Formats: sequence, C-alpha cells, structure tokens
Amino acid sequence: MRRFFPIVVLGCVFAAAGCSDMITHSGSTPPSTPDEVVKPQPKPSNPYEALLAEYQGEYRRASVAASEADDAARASARENFVARDAAFASKFYELARKEPDAPYAFDALAWVVGHIPPPDNGGALRILTKSHAADPRVASFCLALRGSPAHLTGAADAFLHAVIEKNKARDARGYAIFLLAERLHFEYRALRTRDDAKGREEVAETSKTAVDLFKDVIEHFSDLPIEDLAAGRTTTIGDLAGHDRFELRFLTVGKTAPEIKGKDFDAVELKLGDFRGQVVLLMFWSDEADDASLAFARELGTRLAARPFMILGVDGGADLEIVRDRLGSAGPNWKTFWDDGDPPPIRTEWNVDETTTTLFYLLDADGVIRNIRPAHDLKGLDVAIDKLVEATEKAAAPPTAE
Repeated sequence: MRRFFPIVVLGCVFAAAGCSDMITHSGSTPPSTPDEVVKPQPKPSNPYEALLAEYQGEYRRASVAASEADDAARASARENFVARDAAFASKFYELARKEPDAPYAFDALAWVVGHIPPPDNGGALRILTKSHAADPRVASFCLALRGSPAHLTGAADAFLHAVIEKNKARDARGYAIFLLAERLHFEYRALRTRDDAKGREEVAETSKTAVDLFKDVIEHFSDLPIEDLAAGRTTTIGDLAGHDRFELRFLTVGKTAPEIKGKDFDAVELKLGDFRGQVVLLMFWSDEADDASLAFARELGTRLAARPFMILGVDGGADLEIVRDRLGSAGPNWKTFWDDGDPPPIRTEWNVDETTTTLFYLLDADGVIRNIRPAHDLKGLDVAIDKLVEATEKAAAPPTAE
C-alpha cells in the first residue's frame, strides 16, 4: 500500500566484516559533544578502513564546527560537505579500481554508491557488477541501494541481474529480484498516462515483466524483511510485492475496476457498482489535497451536473471535519467514501499510499478503467471525460426513426 519509494540520498558505511549502520549523507546531526570527535577509533586493518577513518575524522570535526556557526556559515558548510564527499569518493573509487577483487574493494565501492549521486557513481556499480555480484554482503547493499537515485539507473539494473545470476545467498537474490520489480513498477507509473500506441505497448511490456518478477518474490522470497518507505514500518517483500502485483494485474487501463464497498461521511452505504451506466471519476484524495485538484473536480461536477457523470471520492484524511470543510457543497454528483482505518482499507487495496494526496481513475459506463492521472498531470483529462460522457449519452439515446 504505497507509492513507489521516495527518492532519498543514503550514505552507507560498510565495515570490512559486513554492512554496518547507515550514516546520513552531507548533513547528519553533528556530534553533541567534542568528546565524540576525539573518541578512540580501532586501528584500521586495511586501506579502506584507513581511508574511512580519515573521512570520519574530517566529517566529525566539520560537523562540530558547523553546529557552532551562524546560518550563513552553516549554508557554506553544507556545500563543503558535498565537496568533501566528492573528493573522498574519488579516493575510495581509485582504491577499489586498483584492487577490484580485494574484499575491502566492495566496501569502498558501496561507499561511493551511497555518497555520490548518478551518473557519477556508475563506475562503482560497474566494478561491483563485475567483481562482487556474488559477495554475501550484497543483500545489505541492496537494502541500502533501494530508495536511492542509483536504484533507477541502468548500471544498477545490470548489477541486480548479475546478483540474481551469480549470488548463492537466498536473501541477496530475493532482494535483487524485488528491486528490479520495484524499478519496473515505478517505470510503469511514469508511463501509464501515455495514450499513444507505442506508449501502451511499453506499459503492457513493463507491467507484464514486473508482474512476473513480483510473482517470483511472492513464491520464493516472501518472508524477507524490508522497510515500507512510505508507511514507515517494517514488513516483508512478499507483502509489498502482493500490493504492487495486484495493482499491475487489476488496476491498469483496460481492466474492469474492482468493486468498492464502504460508507460516506454520514455512514450511508456506498458501492462503486451502483454507478454503472455513468462515467465515474474515482478521486483518491485527503485533507492535504492541493487546491487545484479540488477546483478541477468541482468545475467538472458543476459543468456535468445534469449528465451521466459521477465523482466518487475516496478520502483517508485524519480529520473528518477538515475534510468536510475543504469539500464544502460538492453537489449531487459528488459522493465520497470515508476510508477510515489504519491502514485505510480502500487505499490499501488500490495501492495508494499515505503520501499520495490526489490520484484520479477515470472509469467508463461499464466500469472499465480508461485513464489514470496523478494530480500534477491533469492535462487532457477533462477532454477524455467529455468524450466518455458523450459516448455514454449516445449509447443510451433511443434509436431515431428512419
């Protein structure tokens, strides 16, 4: 029940024995006391650990200095953090490039991927693909890679395929397959608004591949733990794969929308199927929905009030009174499911996460999904609605006498 992962930047520090705790990249909380800066560190056992100790020492000293500076100096310090990471990334990369098969090369390359955004970290991923795809630490690296900008790159794609082919560790293979499926799911959502023939073909191919990968996850790796980045909870890759696979199988353009049963703000029973014969704009929204989306829906409701058109809202907002106030007088052709619950049941089934404030599904008079639009991409949706309404009226009109 989530929109695909939010894009964040992760700083990963991998110890020689395995993946250690994550640190925040270029802006973590400064040490609270000077004692933390001078805390004795273990003696480095390899070149990576020596370079990492050098980096951490500079980072801690700079963090303390930034915490004692004014706002202007802090802004400058943030820029210095980024420059420092870039400089050290070159050192870590060169260390791994000279000895690509050394065990510590994996840690150095993982550091680069965690601290430097694409495309500059592509070289590190390529060495990881060639020399370390079978490393047992890959499972932890996959968890760090997920949610980072590097996840969406071709270099990461090649790395994950290599892990699936070469790594004997079950968790490494499972996470690699899941990350590939998630990337394709994200790609599907970026493509699904396209209405040209090539776009529809790409959507179908992308969703089919993702469905097959998610099926593999569910059947063979469903128990592996993972963080639900949108909901902020720990779950399993089987749970997340199940929601995403359901969306790709049943909630795409051309599929008949699943039934929705619930209650409105006044506890009156509502069913999506009761509105067959009308064009339905299914609007997932919350009390944080942007004003433009609400204004767009209100204008449609007013303009098409006497025609076969219905807006069905699905609201999972935390405060009913705020939602009522924002909705105002919506008119007779606007009804709303009050999707109360933790997690909200309708949004959960339709795989709409808590971070999505507005999402539109356009259904024709037979309940078939004809268009899907996020709030930031409403261009042409009103035209599509008008065409469906006109077609519905024409189909319902009595035949004219010859």
